[in-house]
Amino acid sequence: MNFFERYEVVPLKLDEQIGDYQSWALDYFTNPTLAPVPYIDITVQLDISSAVKTWQENLSRSKGTLTAWLIWNLLQSLKEFSCFQWRYINNQWFEVQNPPLFSPIAVARADRFVNLVLEHPFKMTWQEFAGTWVDLKQRIQLEGSFKTQDTSAFGFSQFIGNLPNLNFTSLTLHQPASFCQNFFYFGARHCDPLDITLMPLAAKIHHSSCDPYMLDLLLKNYLQRLNATST
Repeated sequence: MNFFERYEVVPLKLDEQIGDYQSWALDYFTNPTLAPVPYIDITVQLDISSAVKTWQENLSRSKGTLTAWLIWNLLQSLKEFSCFQWRYINNQWFEVQNPPLFSPIAVARADRFVNLVLEHPFKMTWQEFAGTWVDLKQRIQLEGSFKTQDTSAFGFSQFIGNLPNLNFTSLTLHQPASFCQNFFYFGARHCDPLDITLMPLAAKIHHSSCDPYMLDLLLKNYLQRLNATST
């Protein structure tokens, strides 16, 4: 099974799915002469106080971690906005309807990082995702190695990384050559003087398919999910 079948990649229906501005943006920001730097880097501080409380009161006794729950909810929000799944492959736009999750995991050994590639996260319930995340992460931390072939799925993926010890106020990621995908990084959770739990979230979005307006909609959806009393 090739990646197009595996990740349910279908041609983007330009006439049906996009308006005039989006049509212009898809062309303009994929032209390296007109837009040599097509990515936008935005870092926000998210108030996750209610989310942490919900986790501690309702979910912490089950399998999973708070980080996994934060990632799963972001995936559910990303699923609501198809533009974050658009990819530019061989000069044609596609939608990846079943992307894998790609997350680099730090390990205390020579490899430094191993790649966690979790298949079919859009189709998983929280319980399914939690069990898969914990088992897969434990396995690759113990016996995994950095494999360059993991990067073959990279361009099709939803990239969500985590830097749990780094409380950054701004993070600019590398500009990749990987199908115009988008990238997200969590930072260290911390409390401000008012005892509000904050978490930095860095987003690197490709201006052809996404923009600050769409990121704002995504984050509002994400916070609404996190602040719900149950999953």
